[in-house]
Amino acid sequence: MNIQVAHDFVGEHPEDGWFAAPDSPFACVVDGCSEPHFSPTVPPFLYPGGFTGGQMISRTIRDVFSVALPEQSLEEIVLSANEKVWDFQERYRGSMVDRKDASTLANASFSCVKFDFLRDQIRIIWGADVFTLWQTKSGEIGIIGGDSAKEDMEREKAYHDLVAKAGENKSDQQRAREEYFLRVFPEFKRKQDNVKCAVLNGQPEVQHLWHIYTISEPVDFLVLLSDGAWLPIEEWGDGESPRTFINFAKGEGLIAALRWVRQKQSKGIASNRVKRPEATALAISFE
Repeated sequence: MNIQVAHDFVGEHPEDGWFAAPDSPFACVVDGCSEPHFSPTVPPFLYPGGFTGGQMISRTIRDVFSVALPEQSLEEIVLSANEKVWDFQERYRGSMVDRKDASTLANASFSCVKFDFLRDQIRIIWGADVFTLWQTKSGEIGIIGGDSAKEDMEREKAYHDLVAKAGENKSDQQRAREEYFLRVFPEFKRKQDNVKCAVLNGQPEVQHLWHIYTISEPVDFLVLLSDGAWLPIEEWGDGESPRTFINFAKGEGLIAALRWVRQKQSKGIASNRVKRPEATALAISFE
């Protein structure tokens, strides 16, 4: 089992996380997101060490997977990680968080896998906009993820509409962004997180909304991708984008594949989407 990781980030606080190890049957990629305080006037809450909520979630989930035992089920590990996500938020933020109010909670989209080499099976549990892409030994391509695409578009439209109404004035644009991130975005989180799509934020409802998929044939190549490392759902329906990505990753390497995605994101449908400053791809090849 060979492991590659490619990470692309522009900003101050990288919040994606990943885990894979040659001696572990588990792997994951998570896309952390801090509680909704993205305004310059209301900066994100920082945990000990200067970490944001999104960073703490990614680190917490990674740590849970790194000590998971082979005999444990994938469901057990994901639930344990979700519980620890709640534990650290309650411990450090106290009355500022409410487990019943997703707008107060940091969260992570996720794709988590467990390999069963004896049965040639891979079990996947995923939620929101982390994608899993694979090629079987027979050459077939599969991809899952992106169940939050409709919700993503709804949020992006609200953001664009507010900024557009502000016109060309920079101060008005800044006030529009403040309005979105401090009032509109929290309302979206209340209506969507663990209501319409699964995220790891400490809420127990996640297990009723996450997706479970089992690949039941030998796999040659598997990739887990955060949303910044992939394309709008409209662009991979024909199967050519996944196949091209895998060909890049297997031939020129995962960094070249990620570079190809970033170039694609500046054209066509993707060019009209809010750009994701962080992208993570974790690839595992099986010999």
